[in-house]
Amino acid sequence: MPLKKSAAPAKPRSDRPPASYKVMLSSKDEAASQGKVDGEVAFVISESIAHLTVVTARLFDRTLSSRLKNFDIPIGQWPFLLFLWANENLSQRQLSQRMAIEESTVAGTISRMERDGLIVRTPAPDNLRRNQLKLTKRGWQLKEQLLAESRGVVEMATQDMSEMEIAFLKTLLRKVQSNLTDKSSPALPKA
Repeated sequence: MPLKKSAAPAKPRSDRPPASYKVMLSSKDEAASQGKVDGEVAFVISESIAHLTVVTARLFDRTLSSRLKNFDIPIGQWPFLLFLWANENLSQRQLSQRMAIEESTVAGTISRMERDGLIVRTPAPDNLRRNQLKLTKRGWQLKEQLLAESRGVVEMATQDMSEMEIAFLKTLLRKVQSNLTDKSSPALPKA
């Protein structure tokens, strides 16, 4: 039986450099396009998962922000309140780690929240050099109202979606978060 010659390595289809991109706003623009140059890849902004995610997050923030203004709460303080309602007595560093936000950003927001009468800093019983963040009476009183506003925004965003679709959306978003998480950084808290 004669030996078969090994197959020659596949040759590139063309001597051209890797694909270039043609950027378009929507699929409609892609369909109307006069055709692509060989090797050109369409990048449709309105179909980009990253673009869709960023726009959706901005819309959530804008909608919730308009509701929080009625309570004199800036949107930047909202996640801080959530984490403190869930676990009061966190230090600034612990809060920074749980929220996956730089400590310098946390420090500025904490100062503003203290100025606005939402929190106070108290020395930790086990380490007097470390402060714990405690919600004030006002911080606690806002909890039910602000959570109701947040829930209203989520209900608006998910109207006409089944419970199964909402659960699937959450699963997909968690997968995206997991894929983008720097494995050397602290994990984002699971909601």
